[in-house]
Amino acid sequence: MLLYIHPAGHLNDLVVPAGAVSCLNAVRCEKLGRYAFEVTEAEIAAAKVVALDLHWSVALPAFERLLALVRRVAPRVPVVVGGITAGHYARELSLRYPVDYVLRGDSETSFRSLVEALEAGKKPPATANTFSHGKAVGPEQRMTGSGFDATDCLTVDWFPTYARATDLDAPAFVPARTIPMARGCRMRCPTCYGSYCGTFGPGVLYRSPEAAALQLRRASGLKARNLRAFLGKPPADLLAGWLAALAEAGPYRFSTRVGLFLCQAPDAEGLEQLEAAFPDGAVLTMVPPAEHTPKPGPRGLKAETAAWEEVSRRVQGSSRLQLDAWVMSAAGIERERRSLAPDQGRRVTVSLGSVWKVTRPTGQGRNQPLAELSRSMAHVWTFYAAKLLSPGLAGLLAPFRLLDELEADPESLPPPAGPRRAFFERIMRSWKKHKLPLLPDLRWAVVGVELKAGPAAGTEALQGVRLSGSLRHLPAGSFAFNRPMTPAPLTLSRDHRGEELRASLSFKDSSEAPEALAFLPLPPSGRTASSAWARAMGTHGLTALLIPPGAAKDRLSLLVSLRAQQAGAVLLRGSSILARGRSHLVSA
Repeated sequence: MLLYIHPAGHLNDLVVPAGAVSCLNAVRCEKLGRYAFEVTEAEIAAAKVVALDLHWSVALPAFERLLALVRRVAPRVPVVVGGITAGHYARELSLRYPVDYVLRGDSETSFRSLVEALEAGKKPPATANTFSHGKAVGPEQRMTGSGFDATDCLTVDWFPTYARATDLDAPAFVPARTIPMARGCRMRCPTCYGSYCGTFGPGVLYRSPEAAALQLRRASGLKARNLRAFLGKPPADLLAGWLAALAEAGPYRFSTRVGLFLCQAPDAEGLEQLEAAFPDGAVLTMVPPAEHTPKPGPRGLKAETAAWEEVSRRVQGSSRLQLDAWVMSAAGIERERRSLAPDQGRRVTVSLGSVWKVTRPTGQGRNQPLAELSRSMAHVWTFYAAKLLSPGLAGLLAPFRLLDELEADPESLPPPAGPRRAFFERIMRSWKKHKLPLLPDLRWAVVGVELKAGPAAGTEALQGVRLSGSLRHLPAGSFAFNRPMTPAPLTLSRDHRGEELRASLSFKDSSEAPEALAFLPLPPSGRTASSAWARAMGTHGLTALLIPPGAAKDRLSLLVSLRAQQAGAVLLRGSSILARGRSHLVSA
C-alpha cells in the first residue's frame, strides 16, 4: 500500500497541494491518504511506501515531527517527499533528513516510476527530477503539454477525510480542490510560489483550452463546493482561448464563488464569458502589474494598468464577479486603491498579500539555510495560540487578520500602553524579520476565577474568534481572580498531530475549586505572573473554561490541543471528561 500523509502546518492543516493529488493519481496501486492528526501507527507499519509533502515552508517543523514518527514506526519503509519547498531544497532535504527520495518540478511521471519499483521490491531506475542522499538520480526534465493536460488533480476518493474537507468553509486557506491551469510562470516575482523558473526547469506548462474546460466539467460533476484555479500570467491569446472554451462548455455550478488566480487582465468579452461560465460567481485574484518582476516597461505598464482599471470598473457593475488585488509591498496599497477601488466598493478589494517571508522558488538571491528556515517557522503556533486563547493578544494581532491578506501596513501601528506593549514589540520584531507576527517566548498559565455580576460571559465572535462548549469570553469586570492567585503553568509539548498545552491542577475539595479556569499569557522574558500582571491583562478580558459545580476535586488535568486553526480544551479527572470547549477562528 502507498500511504500519503499530509503534515499539520497551522496555516490550514486541511489544505492539500494539487501536485500531491495529481502525483497520487498517477500511481496505479492501492493507496491511502491521511492527515498527520489521524494517521495510525498500524497504517504506517503496513505501508510499502510512504509519501510526505512539504509544500509551504511554514509546515517544515510539522514535517520534521511527522517524519520522526514514520521512522520510529517503520525505520526501513521507503519515504518519498515532494512539494514546492521540498523541490526548492531537494538536495539539502535529502542530506539532512532520513528520507530516501525528494522530487522537484514535474513529478507525476517520476513519482509513478519510483513507487511502482519500490512497491515491487525493486531498485528504482534512474528517475528524472529526483534527488537521493544529496545526489541527483536523473536529469531535470519538463513534462509535455499533453502530459500536463492528462494530470488528475481532482480525484480524491483515496483520501476520505480530505474529500469531506473540500466541502468545508474556512476563514482563510479554504481546503478547496485546486486546478493548476499553468505550471510555472513567465514572471519571476519573488513573493509568489507560482514562479518555478530557475528551480524547476525552463519554460511554462499551460493546459490546453479543451483540457481546461474538461477539468471544470469534472469538478462540477463531482459537485465540488469549493474550487480554485491557478492561471498565472498567460499570453493574452491563450487567456482568450481558455475563457472562450470555459464559456462554451459551461455553465459550471458551484455553491460558492470560484477563485481564479490570474495576473493577466481579461478583456470585456472575456469578463462576459466568465459571467456566463460561472453563474454562481467568480473571484479574480491578481498582483498589480506595477509589482511584477520583471516590471513592464513604461508603455507596457501603462497599458496593463489601464486594462485592470477597466476590469475593476466592469466588476463593480457585475452581480457575479469580484476582484481581489494582492499588493506585495505596503507602499503599494494606497496606489492600487486609488487606481482600482477609489470608492472602496465591496466587489473590489485591495490588500497586502505578502504576509509571510519565505524563500520562494525563483532561484534568485541567497537561499535561507534549511536549519534557519526550520527555526524561524517553529513558532508559527504562537500566532494561533495568542488569538485563540487571549482576547488581549487577539486584539494586538487583529490587524494581521489570518495571515492571508492585510488591509494596511502593520508597521504603521502605534504601540499599546500597559503590559501588552512588551508583546507588541516582540510581534513587530518578528514581523519585520519574517513577515510573521510571532511570539517566540510565549508561555501560558491557567488561573482560577470566580464569575460575578457584570457583563455577561459569551461565546460570540470576538476579535475574529468564536467559542463553543464550555469556553467563554470573560469581559473585564465579569470575573475576579481567586485568592490567593496561584497560576498553574501550561507545559508545551509537540508531536506529529500538532502542539498541546498541559497543566495539572489539584484541589482539596469542591468548595476550593474555582468556577472557571482562565488562560493567562505569562510575561515575556521568563518573568513570573504577579497579581498586578494578571489584573492588567484581565482589563482586556480573558478566555476561560467553565467548571461544572461540584465537579472539581482531587487531581485534574487540562489539555489544550492546537491544530487546524482551532484550540480544543478538555478538563479531565483521570479519563473522565468534566468540561470541554473549542475556540476557532472566524472571518473578521
